[in-house]
Amino acid sequence: MISRTNLLIICVLACLALTSTQRVKIKIIAPKAWNDRKALLLTREKGFAAVVHSIKLGFDTTHLMMDADLLPDLYQFQVSQKKGALTFFFDPGTEIRLDTSNLSKSAVTHSKSNEEWQEYQSLVQATEREKLWDTTADFITNHPKSYVSLYLLKVNWFALKNRNLFEKLDRSLAHHRNYRFLKERNIGIVKSAPSVQRK
Repeated sequence: MISRTNLLIICVLACLALTSTQRVKIKIIAPKAWNDRKALLLTREKGFAAVVHSIKLGFDTTHLMMDADLLPDLYQFQVSQKKGALTFFFDPGTEIRLDTSNLSKSAVTHSKSNEEWQEYQSLVQATEREKLWDTTADFITNHPKSYVSLYLLKVNWFALKNRNLFEKLDRSLAHHRNYRFLKERNIGIVKSAPSVQRK
């Protein structure tokens, strides 16, 4: 017989298990000739181990079990024996229409974060390297609730760490692992910063 204490512990653990993963839908539109072909969906981050999901093409909609703090984030999609790789911001419900000549040209829809990622890519495409950090900082400042801003601050941390950009991020992003990573990094910056007297 289970005691009340043990039953309570089981309930708490079950709730934690349910909140730590989520069922995520992705729609991949591919030609019928590609049915049963294997594809990979993986995170694309410098300095971090990739999280990889194997997908079998031929199903209109694929459901993935993913950690709740992994989305939205930048991912790469590859198909076995096909040219190119698609890099995109993956939101739950994202749809991809595969380009059969080059996967990198595939169309991504139903992803607000990917739209913001494309906006950012357009902004910096013609920018010289020395202006890149200012453009990135401006984007983060103007999009404090964006997962793209969270990602950009993480991958450009060493160039942007002294610009107080972490404090500008909206707290609604606090559940994401990138936010927690930056929070830990920011603690070291705040402690080492010299005190400044305001007038």
